[in-house]
Amino acid sequence: ETSLAWTTIPKIRACAMPVVKGNLQPVLDKVNTIYWFRKALRLHDNPSLVRAVQGASTFHPVFCVDTEAPGASSFVRTGKVGVNRMKFLLETLDDLNQSLNNMDSRLMVLQGNPLEELPRAFKAWNIKRLAFETDTEPWTIKQEAEIRKIAEASGVEVVTCVGHTLADHKALLRETGGKPMTTFSTFCRVLEEHLQRHPLVLAEDVSSVPPLSAEASKEAEERGLAVPTLSGLG
Repeated sequence: ETSLAWTTIPKIRACAMPVVKGNLQPVLDKVNTIYWFRKALRLHDNPSLVRAVQGASTFHPVFCVDTEAPGASSFVRTGKVGVNRMKFLLETLDDLNQSLNNMDSRLMVLQGNPLEELPRAFKAWNIKRLAFETDTEPWTIKQEAEIRKIAEASGVEVVTCVGHTLADHKALLRETGGKPMTTFSTFCRVLEEHLQRHPLVLAEDVSSVPPLSAEASKEAEERGLAVPTLSGLG
């Protein structure tokens, strides 16, 4: 029996998100940065957000509402996600925006495919760095690969961190030689051994962020880019 049981996993999850200081890549200094909010809609305990703020001259918190995506945002009008779930998402975005307002910033909500909206913002706001939290779903992994190619072609540095899961799922697979874990006890043993070698480090809270660029502020005034309403989304 492994010592990492069901009852211990919540304790590990509560203590920290997985930031391994020794593995952090250097980031460019004094650059216009977009932070792409995805699932981690919070300012605390968010490793990739910490990385995004470091060295940023301007900072653009962005969330993309994509009505055609296969995930949680392909919502009400397609019938794939219920009204209550979408209402919860919009309320969470409102709360995130209020937290950013308290730092003299705001959430920029772009409506459309991130593979189209983010490159447009790269050009319009003179962005040189894109940061986001990596995900584990097949369609989001594909999306990440595509946005990396677009960013590279646009001369935009991409900075990512693992934060949605306790450990990088790719690292756990490397621990098993690429062989999937088919039992929970095996998973617990591999995870425990991995965390012993790579202890979790609590991400610093973000207490301030750089301002928006003049170009982004102007676009926000002209287009709104506010958190939409359910009725507005159809």
